[in-house]
Amino acid sequence: MSSPEEIKEDIDATREELRSDVQALQSKVDPVENFDKGLARVEELTAEKPYAMGASAFVAGWFAAWLIAKL
Repeated sequence: MSSPEEIKEDIDATREELRSDVQALQSKVDPVENFDKGLARVEELTAEKPYAMGASAFVAGWFAAWLIAKL
């Protein structure tokens, strides 16, 4: 069996590995760039199908009204 000190050292080492992995992943993700890409995609889709936004809003409103009526 491992001693409590060895277990604590293993936990600390694992914690440091995970911390460095998270920092590496965070450095790869640029939230502004991803937002800009998403916004560009939404603009592209609504330019192709301008009725899509209105239809989505209608369905969402209808569903909300139905849900409120059920409560």
